[in-house]
Amino acid sequence: MNTQTAGYLVIFGIFLILLGVIGYMTHPKKAHTALISGGGFGALWMLWGILSAKGVRWSSLAALATTALLTLACVWRASLSWLAVATGQSEKAFASVIITLMLGVAVFMLFFLLKDRKAGSVEKPTGRGL
Repeated sequence: MNTQTAGYLVIFGIFLILLGVIGYMTHPKKAHTALISGGGFGALWMLWGILSAKGVRWSSLAALATTALLTLACVWRASLSWLAVATGQSEKAFASVIITLMLGVAVFMLFFLLKDRKAGSVEKPTGRGL
């Protein structure tokens, strides 16, 4: 993984933690999931970014797996939340927005990880003549 993608993992990890804290602070009795998923996945992203920057090779695969799990969880939770809003539970609108933001960050990070993985698999020319 290149250092730019590792840096994105750390930055987006911090952003994900902040989203979890915001979700919890606005609805402390009902938003434990936002704190756990935002804080947990954000901390893992930061860890994968730091390990990747230090050259730990398996961290990119761990980051990809973690991001895929977060994306799936956010799709599921956002779908349920927006469905609840659509059926008249307007009090769930803020949580739906937070989860959708988490989904957006996860998809964005998944794009970077897959792009970085694809670029790493392409053989680079050595610059030596024939």
